[in-house]
Amino acid sequence: MVLPIHVQAKVKIPEDVPRDIVGFLKRLVGPIAEAADFLGDKIRYYRFASAMKTVVRAREINEQVGISPKEIPLKFLVPFLEDCSLEAEESPLIEQWAKLLSSASANFDPVHIAIREVLKNISAIDAGLIMYLGSQIQKEYFDDDTSSHNTIESSAGYVRDSIERYVGELKELPAENEVSYLMGDFIDGKPILPLYCQLPSGYLGVSQFLESKILHEKKGSLYLLERLEILKTLEYRRQYSSNPDFPEFIFSWLQFTPFGLEVYQHCVRDPVHKKRARAARKPRGQTRPNRIRKTPR
Repeated sequence: MVLPIHVQAKVKIPEDVPRDIVGFLKRLVGPIAEAADFLGDKIRYYRFASAMKTVVRAREINEQVGISPKEIPLKFLVPFLEDCSLEAEESPLIEQWAKLLSSASANFDPVHIAIREVLKNISAIDAGLIMYLGSQIQKEYFDDDTSSHNTIESSAGYVRDSIERYVGELKELPAENEVSYLMGDFIDGKPILPLYCQLPSGYLGVSQFLESKILHEKKGSLYLLERLEILKTLEYRRQYSSNPDFPEFIFSWLQFTPFGLEVYQHCVRDPVHKKRARAARKPRGQTRPNRIRKTPR
């Protein structure tokens, strides 16, 4: 006869951890006996201070936005605490980890697991690039909960149309100063990061290859974010000659993938802004634009 074996983990969280934080953790893990003690033991081997700092900040965000935390699957929560505990205690990425935990506690979705994998691999510089791109997208898209796929499709069409109008108004092949404008001031306010421009020189088979400043300075970050499928490469092409051997004018840039926009919304964008935006919504019957439109310079 095989007798049932009952095992209970009784590992105490350090005494200096505030009881209200322990209570917050217990709300996230649900009615599991000694779950908070288990979590405390699980991350003890890493950087307990960083993990607790993340939890404290997530609780503050919830209070600021008015989120009542719900249970989070341990399959997400335990690896999350292990991963965020590896950050240095003063790392600026603690804020991104906290925003992700807050988002997951509001309404858990499998996308939070995918985003957790992203945070394990990026730096504060990478997060800054994500913040920049997201800040260039019209706030109406977030206020109306427009899908990420629709937002990205709209922004891609907007950028292509803007470049087409600008380049199409030039009477001849763009000069280098006009290409510099395309890679600098022109992209201001647009959710893209310029990469390079192929500029035909006027001779058959000959062209110049001009790289953007950001590609020189943050090449590693751009490649990493593209490999993580947060960014994708797009380009605009224009043939200035009927001769097929004459090189095309090519302008290439990076912009969000739909998943990249989800990363921005769940762990980079300020959740307080979203609360304020909802409070300021227009009355029913008034419509918002379904395309991103700005007049190019």
